[in-house]
Amino acid sequence: MSVTVTQPEINTKERFADNKQRYGNHGKRVFEADTAEEVRDLLGDSTNIIINGDFRIWQRGTSQGLTAGRQYLTDRFWASSAGTNGQDKITGLVHENAFQVTAGSTNTMWVGQFIEDKNILTNKTVTMTVQVVIPYGTAGCYLRVYDGTVGAGTLELFKFVPTGKLQTVSHTFNLGDHVDVSNFWTADIQMSLSVGDTMEIHEYQLNFGSQIVEFQERHIAEEIKLCQRYYQKSYDLDTAPGAITDAGMHVEFVSRNQPFFSTGVRFATRMRAIPTIQLYSNVTGNSGVVENSGDKSTVAEKTGEAGITITHTATGISTASLSWHYTANAEI
Repeated sequence: MSVTVTQPEINTKERFADNKQRYGNHGKRVFEADTAEEVRDLLGDSTNIIINGDFRIWQRGTSQGLTAGRQYLTDRFWASSAGTNGQDKITGLVHENAFQVTAGSTNTMWVGQFIEDKNILTNKTVTMTVQVVIPYGTAGCYLRVYDGTVGAGTLELFKFVPTGKLQTVSHTFNLGDHVDVSNFWTADIQMSLSVGDTMEIHEYQLNFGSQIVEFQERHIAEEIKLCQRYYQKSYDLDTAPGAITDAGMHVEFVSRNQPFFSTGVRFATRMRAIPTIQLYSNVTGNSGVVENSGDKSTVAEKTGEAGITITHTATGISTASLSWHYTANAEI
């Protein structure tokens, strides 16, 4: 004899409603959401789309002059200006480090990050939150998110007034289509600085949804790996390229003054694209050369996303070893 057991379908929403639970207006909207995307938008996704948003990684060094145009210093962030400025690593008020720009002339300045993959933000709602110190009275201060480098399809701006003290600036953007020919989005801060002004960025976050969420600090190993997809080097993490040091250098036991391949270098992580390689002597720190009983000119060849080789050193001394450092740059 068989027994059939049936259970009526339970409508969880109705059952909770019958219990008259108190969850407030915001909780009510979350409870009534029909999709995971709606819930994420209401609660906020803590995933920080920005890499190195607490400025822990500085592979290129900690100080740099900035001329007109776009340049990188702290990992993944570029600064761009119409004049001469300086970039520096400073002690942070929120995290251990912060990013500072000093204006050498009156000009408009942008600090931002390119976000890989155009599909990641297309037609999405995102919230940008930064903690900054910008001189009181500074004009033309905006948070901006746009497709590519010019905002051909989407250009969203939020104007804010600096207080001269550490302040949190946040805004939710409802992004549209990605029309620009590039495969990336841009999130940046714009301001018009006067000579001698300094601006500081202490935290930089972009998350999905319409809520301000607590800053997500990744494990340092994960943050380094994310940064190295775009830029990496043979030097120690805190050693600036061009330093005179043997730590981390690559060594060939004999120079190749004929076109034979070296054993080459395998990168720490696969890079975003085939990188631009710069070689350095570990003895003199000079660029574009390797150490082989003095500086010898050579170039990296057979470059790929995962490594490089050196074909030969035309003027090399074949009985002496060959040693060098490198940087690999695959920034967008």
